[in-house]
Amino acid sequence: MSSRFAQTLFLIGLGLLVACGKDAPVEEPVTEPTAGGEAPASGVDTPDGSEPIGSADTPLPPPPAESPWGKTRAEQCQRPERTPMNSSAAGKFGDLLFAHEEVDVSGIVLSRDGEWAIGARYEADRSRIYYFDPYRQAIDTELADALSEYEIDVQFSDDGNTALVTAHNEKNPGRFYHFDAETGQLEELFRMRDTLPEEYLSNTHPIDLRARDGEQLHGFLTIPRGVSGPAPMVVVVHGGPHETRDTWGFDPEVQFLANRGYAVLQVNFRGSSGYGRRFEQLGWGRWGETIQDDIADSVRWAVAQGYGDGNRVCIYGWSFGGYSALMNMALNPDLYRCGVSFGGVTDLPMLVANHSPVEPGRQSFLDLVVGADNDPAELALSSPVNRVSDITAPVLVAHGLQDEIVPVTHFEKLVAALATHEKDGEGLLLEDEGHGLSGEPARYLFYRTLEAFLERHLAAGPGDSPDPI
Repeated sequence: MSSRFAQTLFLIGLGLLVACGKDAPVEEPVTEPTAGGEAPASGVDTPDGSEPIGSADTPLPPPPAESPWGKTRAEQCQRPERTPMNSSAAGKFGDLLFAHEEVDVSGIVLSRDGEWAIGARYEADRSRIYYFDPYRQAIDTELADALSEYEIDVQFSDDGNTALVTAHNEKNPGRFYHFDAETGQLEELFRMRDTLPEEYLSNTHPIDLRARDGEQLHGFLTIPRGVSGPAPMVVVVHGGPHETRDTWGFDPEVQFLANRGYAVLQVNFRGSSGYGRRFEQLGWGRWGETIQDDIADSVRWAVAQGYGDGNRVCIYGWSFGGYSALMNMALNPDLYRCGVSFGGVTDLPMLVANHSPVEPGRQSFLDLVVGADNDPAELALSSPVNRVSDITAPVLVAHGLQDEIVPVTHFEKLVAALATHEKDGEGLLLEDEGHGLSGEPARYLFYRTLEAFLERHLAAGPGDSPDPI
């Protein structure tokens, strides 16, 4: 698309024409240029140059009526005919409609009436959709090209003439547009969190690397805006660890850390969902072993690539992520200057034996993935509370007193062990919180404590972040 089109696309209130392709000429409304001259053509600032494929969960309108330019929008954009979902061309039960080589299908896109599957959603570097209907794909591609820095969701009106388009990315949780399918006009309506300026936020890039045994790993790296060269780095480990994974998109915690001058590394280690059953099962019973190796390998990769400063790395996580922060510090004391655990598991035998009430099937799953059938001595060795002597860097441990998922006993035992071994650490017990932070005062207290802890041990602060919010 032309640079002028990219420049004027996001001006609120202007009626803008969506191009049929990236380089397609478009008939644009006459607008005054914005201050600062022409902006570069829009595109995704990622290492591999990938762009999002738009997403939607409602059916396409029928081909629009003739446009003011004498051709229908379908004719202008050479859209294919829509495949009737009840025709013989539609997939029959048992037919393979879509499969991805690396990731699972994460959802099915249904027609507006809920009667037909029109696409399959999957998440590789970003959330994408493969449409069974070529006409729907053509419409979606037009919008995705116009909003190339965003993932999009499209919801058409009942008559199919207009649509509400939601666009979101790592720096914006949502921008909302009115789209006229007949004319191709796209007009911005409003934005979520419009008081949070995108220019202060940082880009998140998909990454790929090989673990020490050759297993392919995927993740994300957020580089703080305005920082060149190796930056102090925070490794954020996702919870779970199963049936969940890190994904691309707006994450206020990641942006908070990046705004304070830290590169943020996230890796989908073995055991994470979304990459096939084999990959997830590779993490079962390996919480204190292979999973921790994957995390450490990703840290060494980021340092070797020049993204992170190897002398200023902190590891941080909630729940299982907190467990991993503590275990990785014990297993790899040379890697980290500090670690932070919120609501982290510290004693695996106690987790299995005294877990909070759950459905029997869920408890059986917990026993399976933790490795309850393993030698009790092995479980004890994979418990941070028994590895405190191996931790050499300062630790911040926080917990909610009302936590029913990981009882506060885990926190109490770890704090006692840290004191016994005279380790450098801080404890923060939040009286009214559970397995997370629900109250505004508690959130403020924790993140201010986290900010001060990281600045103290990684020596990054206002001097490293040009515009802290």
